Amino acid sequence: MKSKRLKLWILTVRIDFQTLVSGLRQQPFNDQNRVGVEAIEISDGKATFRYHEQRYITESFTNPLGETVESSYSTFISFDMVFETLGMDRYSICMGSPPKDLKPFVGLIRAATGTNFAMEVVKPDIPTIYQQLKADKRFTRVMAKRIVSGAVTFDIESNYRVAIASTGNAMTKLLEITGGRAAPIEKIKIVYTYDSRPIQIELSRSGSITVSWDDEEHLHLLTGLLIR
Repeated sequence: MKSKRLKLWILTVRIDFQTLVSGLRQQPFNDQNRVGVEAIEISDGKATFRYHEQRYITESFTNPLGETVESSYSTFISFDMVFETLGMDRYSICMGSPPKDLKPFVGLIRAATGTNFAMEVVKPDIPTIYQQLKADKRFTRVMAKRIVSGAVTFDIESNYRVAIASTGNAMTKLLEITGGRAAPIEKIKIVYTYDSRPIQIELSRSGSITVSWDDEEHLHLLTGLLIR
């Protein structure tokens, strides 16, 4: 299974969904600004766009003669993103495999909205997400296979970070190590079964999300839990 890397954002802006979609439609890719979007699918409260960006990169290196040589080239970036209405003035943005540098994207949103806005990356509450997966009957055989904890305080003099890889359930092992006390979790790998298919997801508290199955219905359920 090919993994898909996701980035989730919450966009807060005082415009309605149709105005947001209309503003995005007015930002096609062109040779002048080298950034833009194309509409893929628009429905009630949900819109899929494909983002395009061209970047020019110049690199310097020293050749065997000791001379500094510059090399210039262009690279193209493209990824899909889904906008969904969350409520009054709030929208979710789910990006599939975006680059780390999203400054040009933020500029595009500024041009599309034409007003002040706020964007906040979704940082999963990992213990809560794990319990929600366990409680949702659509996800079965839910287990944590690898955990990297945050700082765990064992006494007044010391704290530790704990890394666990388990053939059983790493969450159970973590609780054994901490004596049943809740511990902050920085990263986790969770496996479960959905629609008779084994799935693996990896989450980090910084907002990094990787999913092993690129299925629209499954991703919609999963991102709904993460955004909630």
